Amino acid sequence: MAIKKKQKARDRSKEKTVEVPRHAAKVFQKRQDQLDARKARVGDVVTSQDHTGVFKVLSVSPNGLAELQPFHIGKQEAFGKVMTHVPVSRLRRYKEDASQAAARIVREATEDR
Repeated sequence: MAIKKKQKARDRSKEKTVEVPRHAAKVFQKRQDQLDARKARVGDVVTSQDHTGVFKVLSVSPNGLAELQPFHIGKQEAFGKVMTHVPVSRLRRYKEDASQAAARIVREATEDR
């Protein structure tokens, strides 16, 4: 990705401006899609197209099947029964919305332990 820098002289001071190509947003989105589409690895937090909820990947077999366990985002811990033989192709990385993350962080900070 080429980024051009221009220097402008204005009132004897130098100001740098950065020109970003119009396709930069598309390049960034393509890269993000590639990251999202990569195969799940052990320890990743994912969602499944076949099951409701958020899961943690416990293991991935060479034939493309994963073992998943339900995962609680707020507590950052796994719970419940392990699901086996889930195709890795049906898993997507979990994306947490910024507002959801902020609310979770505030809730964790103000929680009495």
